[in-house]
Amino acid sequence: MSSSLITKVALTLVAVPLFFGSVSIAENLNSDGKCEVGQKLSQLVKSWKGVAKEAQALDSRQKKNILAKVNEVKKDCPVGKRLGTTLQVVNETLGMVIALDKENAKHCPLESKNFKPQSEDCLKACNEAKEMKKARAGLLSNLQQLTTYTSGFASGKCCSEKTPSSQVQINADGKTCSTEKSACPIKMASRIGEIKASWKVAQKEAKAISSEKKQELLASFQTLAKSNKAVALMPSSLQSVGQGFAALEKIQQKMMVFSQKNPEIMKNVPKEAFFNFMIQSALLNEVKEVLGSVEATMGIMKEGSVKALSKS
Repeated sequence: MSSSLITKVALTLVAVPLFFGSVSIAENLNSDGKCEVGQKLSQLVKSWKGVAKEAQALDSRQKKNILAKVNEVKKDCPVGKRLGTTLQVVNETLGMVIALDKENAKHCPLESKNFKPQSEDCLKACNEAKEMKKARAGLLSNLQQLTTYTSGFASGKCCSEKTPSSQVQINADGKTCSTEKSACPIKMASRIGEIKASWKVAQKEAKAISSEKKQELLASFQTLAKSNKAVALMPSSLQSVGQGFAALEKIQQKMMVFSQKNPEIMKNVPKEAFFNFMIQSALLNEVKEVLGSVEATMGIMKEGSVKALSKS
């Protein structure tokens, strides 16, 4: 496993109980007891499904025309030309995490019929932990579906109506990777690292583009968005994906706190399952950093276009 990933796992193990011991899951919920970020993601997934259905009514000539216009806009944009590959890696990371969750669920004490809380405090903690698991599973599912649609469109596909599914290969025993188990996290961490490096270059490219060119690119995007629903959905989708990963990070930190505070409940969980969760958390946090770079690059482009407007 890459040294950077191991380092992040170790830092998470140390930092979580120090800084997040008093946080409540209720912070992520609205007055109806529902996750606001999850609701936003769910609504966007519905919108993309609608766009995908509409796309099925288009003939090949119309689809080629749409994609040609999209490619024309994004070819000179440091954000647009990287989105397809980036969102694909995000989607595959989510697929890996979901697959490993299914395997780890076999060892979860909260899912065992034989598990009985020994006190009221323990019962309360367990109920809160179940809420966290449910919220996390919902976020992962919605994020995977949303990034399937957005990565497909950003990669030059005209929206598929097929149900989004993980591209991660799963063996019969439920474990990821066709080779050794450790290969997937290593390969994925390496791919995420390459994407992170690419977005550092993207920010330099964005800063080097003149304000006038940025305004031109923004105007082209806005014009295209008026006639194409998928293009119009991309900004809010990207923002919501970032918010989804931020919410995931908070929930996972709280789950770590639960395991630290309840050693009796967690004592029968295999070390491998616990470490797998930490690997998942580290990978998701790496992706969150990538999404932060995407947002920063978009900010540079937007700021430049605003300056161009102020001069005119």
